[in-house]
Amino acid sequence: MFYKSISIYIAFFLLQSSFLSAGEFRFGANAFIPPYVIKETPERPGVLLEMAIVTLKAIGLKPKIMLLSNQRINLSFHNNEIDGALFLANYKQRNNDSTVYESDPLLSFKNGFVCVKKDRCKDVMSLDNNYSLVGFQNARIYVDKRFEKLVRERKGPYSEVTNQRNQVLGLYTGEYDIAFMDSRIFEYHLKHLMDNKHPVLKKIDPLDYKSIPWDNQPERLVAFKSKKIRDQFNKKINELKKNGTYKKILKKYNLSH
Repeated sequence: MFYKSISIYIAFFLLQSSFLSAGEFRFGANAFIPPYVIKETPERPGVLLEMAIVTLKAIGLKPKIMLLSNQRINLSFHNNEIDGALFLANYKQRNNDSTVYESDPLLSFKNGFVCVKKDRCKDVMSLDNNYSLVGFQNARIYVDKRFEKLVRERKGPYSEVTNQRNQVLGLYTGEYDIAFMDSRIFEYHLKHLMDNKHPVLKKIDPLDYKSIPWDNQPERLVAFKSKKIRDQFNKKINELKKNGTYKKILKKYNLSH
């Protein structure tokens, strides 16, 4: 009877392990950062998300994509509701969590200041700058300590938004004077506004803007719960870089690097 019970337990364990290995890999990504992640077009999921999907599939996983906000990604990862994620910025440091395993970088962001009225970007780093500044959600946490100090001590008002399209719209309506955001994201949303002949662009030349890059650009990684999967992912990154797969994905989104 004892051995029969053990046999049943082992059979159940093996069956469960087989089911899990063949199951879905829950993967979180920020829903509001095209061209890196594009929620409107599943066939064109965004340059970074497509890189991640291709790499996950190449190591035998079936990614189930969950598009979330930055805050929700961090919470879901902490609660074991997802197995991996893009844009889990500073999670390891802020949560003192040694169980998160970070991949090699897929790409770097191009963060910086953008001004539609160019004079607004003059002395943008000055604490006496009184113009309104809008960042993306949790930029104070995700960028670096220098940026956090700037927005904390500057005279002008500072706010943050979840959907970065609202940063672009706010610049052209005059709601915001300066936006801190990725230049590729800004250009993506601006192109869509221009293609759709948005009325907010009627009274201003949409291409007459100024951008000032931030000197510390974050690299975009994938965070994993499993060290084994992270290691497999890293190995496959190197292969896909060498065989030109990533280069083709970049070209698909009209990006060179």
